[in-house]
Amino acid sequence: MAVPCGDERDLKFAKHFNIPVTNIIGKHFNGEEANPTKDAILENSGFLDGLVMREAMETAIQALEDNGIGKRKVNYKMRDAAFSRQRYWGEPFPIKWINGIAYPLDESELPLKLPEVEKYTPGPDGQGPLANIQDWVRQSVNLSTIAGTRNPPLEGREAGALETNTMPGYAGSSWYFLRYMDPHNDKEFCSRAASDYWNQVDLYIGGTEHAVGHLLYSRMWTKVLFDLNLIGFDEPYKRLVNQGMIQGVSQFVHQYLLSPGPVTDGIEKYLESNYFPQVFISKTWADDLQEGKLSNERKAVIDSELEKIKSDLQKKYPNKKISLQNTLKVGAVRVDIRIVNNSVLDVEGLKSWRGEYKDSIFINDEEGEIKCSSEVEKMSKSKWNVVNPDEIIEKYGADTFRMYEMFLG
Repeated sequence: MAVPCGDERDLKFAKHFNIPVTNIIGKHFNGEEANPTKDAILENSGFLDGLVMREAMETAIQALEDNGIGKRKVNYKMRDAAFSRQRYWGEPFPIKWINGIAYPLDESELPLKLPEVEKYTPGPDGQGPLANIQDWVRQSVNLSTIAGTRNPPLEGREAGALETNTMPGYAGSSWYFLRYMDPHNDKEFCSRAASDYWNQVDLYIGGTEHAVGHLLYSRMWTKVLFDLNLIGFDEPYKRLVNQGMIQGVSQFVHQYLLSPGPVTDGIEKYLESNYFPQVFISKTWADDLQEGKLSNERKAVIDSELEKIKSDLQKKYPNKKISLQNTLKVGAVRVDIRIVNNSVLDVEGLKSWRGEYKDSIFINDEEGEIKCSSEVEKMSKSKWNVVNPDEIIEKYGADTFRMYEMFLG
């Protein structure tokens, strides 16, 4: 694992203990911050020199196997995604903290209910809202009923501190279907006679992502109750139907990838991080460039813009020899769909949306536009492709939107 120039934690560790850091990715490591992208080309790495880091991983593993000194293995890590992600307000944990030790509440003190409040706000130091409600947090509890308490008092009550984290919605919603079978039972969540009669849910319909998370917990709850002999089936649902996922059209604007040529006196680092401008070109030009079909006319326009960039740099550093290297490659940057209209980028909109592009160079195509490429993906805020229903309703009317939704399936 010891690759400090490519791993943030390794680099902090090396700096803390003054361990020398071997640079295996050349100019892609600035000596101050790790570069974890796995897209840099390796140096000082023996037979892996010249390979992109993510490709070198497979090469290294294969070499270990070929030489009989290692064997590839896939490790799986389980992450409790729902409980690890604390919700703002949910079922409280029936846990009491006494002298730093967590104890479960006795059954006689259940149910533990949330307090009635007019409003709830974040607690101190990133805690949940319950941490603000000290009357609830410090409510007294009978220590003599707490299992495992060392030398508990035999009489009286003593103040402790209730856990202020809450369970996610999965906690209750994963087994509430059992309560529907026996909703008026005040002795247990559901009698065995009722659950034996109604048995499993026949059909569960849900979206792929939400349903998977819900089903994982619902299965866990059901299997625990089955193992405790409280119900007679160990799967909650007989059949699952996913109705699909809402997709969106993502937009990408294309970059012409450049890098500074050989420069002197250490200004290369400065150029890359501070001054070196981004160059954006239209999709049609990017496609031709990738395929080696860029016309002489278009190439002349690009070369002219590069000369302007070079000239600006030369004015800034009159005593330095400045050159630019054309990588002949094109990158793509994801942009908000609201600044793209019929595949045409709103350049000023991009500059306003992302400040780092305000000094970028935009080379328009013959129609005077920067055209974007598109890709159908999952609709997500992180992909900047979410369509706001309010905007659609304002533009086309609510009935049009309803009709569209009706035919999604």
